[in-house]
Amino acid sequence: MNSQQQEKLINCIKDPSLSMDQKIKSLIIEIESLKELPKMKKPISMFESIQIEEKKRTPEFILENRIVFSDKQVIDVTGPFFKKELVVLAGRPAMGKTQLLVHWANLIAKNQRVLFHSLDCSISEITNRFLANETGILIHKINENKLEALELEQLQKSKNQFKDKGIFLVDSSIKSLNQLKAYYKEVVKEQKIDVIFIDYLQLYSGTYNRNREQEISTFMRSIKEIANDLNVFIFLASQLSRSVEYRGGEKRPILSDLRESGSIEEFADKVFFIYRPEYYGLTIDEDGETTVNSVEIIIAKNKLFGVNTLYLERDPNFTHFNSKPIKQSDLTWDYKIEGMDDVF
Repeated sequence: MNSQQQEKLINCIKDPSLSMDQKIKSLIIEIESLKELPKMKKPISMFESIQIEEKKRTPEFILENRIVFSDKQVIDVTGPFFKKELVVLAGRPAMGKTQLLVHWANLIAKNQRVLFHSLDCSISEITNRFLANETGILIHKINENKLEALELEQLQKSKNQFKDKGIFLVDSSIKSLNQLKAYYKEVVKEQKIDVIFIDYLQLYSGTYNRNREQEISTFMRSIKEIANDLNVFIFLASQLSRSVEYRGGEKRPILSDLRESGSIEEFADKVFFIYRPEYYGLTIDEDGETTVNSVEIIIAKNKLFGVNTLYLERDPNFTHFNSKPIKQSDLTWDYKIEGMDDVF
C-alpha cells in the first residue's frame, strides 16, 4: 500500500459527514480496490494469431466448442453458439423467460451437460417445469399432483428419458461473486458442465449494497469472466424496465429497456428479447395473422451474426416452444434509434 492509498483510507475514517455504517462500507470498497490486479497477457505476433484462428476453424475445435442446439431453425436465425459466450435473454414479467430457458436447456442437454441455476424458483418447481416441457402437461397439474393415469404414465416415461441427459439443478442465492466463481469452478469440473443457465440477473444482491447500477455491472463483468475462464457457455435471464409498458402502440423491447445498467448490453455477446404481442392485446400482426400463442425472440445484439427475429409458437399449456417459418425481418426501426445501425 502506498502513501496515497493510506491517506485515502485515513480520510475515509475521519470523514465527519459519514455515519459509522457508511465508513465501514466505504472502507470495504476502498480495500477491495487495493487487491492485486491480474497481470496483463504478453502480446502475440500476427502470424501466431492467424494460426490460432485457423485452429478454431478445424472440425475438431468446432465440435469441442460449439453448443449443439437440436433445433436447427434457431441456429439459422441466431447463428451458432460457442463456449465462452454470454447470452442475455431479457423480457418483462409473464413473457415466458423461465420456461423458454427450461425448453432450451432441455434441447441442449440432448448433446451437452447443463447446469440450471435458479435464483427465482425452488429446485422442486424447476424440476416440474422440465417435466412439463418434456410431457406437455400443465405445470400446475404437476405441482398440485392432479394427474390422470395417462399423465402419470407420461411422467414416468419422461423420468427415464432424463436418465440420459446431463441436467443439474441448483437454487442457491448469490451473495458473493468470489463464492459463485469457486462454486461454478467446482461444479463445472466435477460434472463436466458445458452450459450454465442463470435465472435471473436482478435477483442478484451483492454483499455491500453498492449503487445498484455498479452492482449489476460488477456481476455482468464477473459472469463474462466465468464464461471465459471455465470455457462454458452462459445463458442469463434478465428483467426489462417498465418503460416498455408506457410506450404506445407495439411494446417490442429495445436495448435501452434493459433494466438498471448499460453493462448488460456491454458484456453480453448476444442480447435476446422475448416478446408476446398477445399479452398486450395485439391479437393480429401486421400481416393479418393471429398472434395467439406466438412468441418473438428479437435478437437485438449479435456480434457476429447480425440482428434478426426468431418466431416461435408456444403450446397452449405454455410448456414448450416450436419454431415457426423464418420471416424476413427489418429491425432498423429499433436500432437506428439506439445507434446500432452503425455496428452491423
